[in-house]
Amino acid sequence: MADAFRARGLALPKVALTTYSVQLRINLLTSGPFIATLPKSAVADNPERLGLKILPVDLPSRPWPVALIMLKNRVLSPAVLLFIDYLRAFARSNIRLEPEQKPA
Repeated sequence: MADAFRARGLALPKVALTTYSVQLRINLLTSGPFIATLPKSAVADNPERLGLKILPVDLPSRPWPVALIMLKNRVLSPAVLLFIDYLRAFARSNIRLEPEQKPA
């Protein structure tokens, strides 16, 4: 987000709160003088219903950290194992390596 502001010669707004909660961000946006980033899917259906306006901002695509979390000593179903294999193959195929890096 900072890159988007800098690219337009704008100062960054003062951070008042940091949260991952989409619902909290929407509540703050609708009740006060706030600006927030949200996934388009959170308001794409009908932002006007919430009194919001989507401001189009071109941002570079960035990778998100992803983790698989499982309970210890639990047997995973064949469907879960297949899903995990799929995710790992997908992640491997989408890794961007630096020129000096080689696959492990």
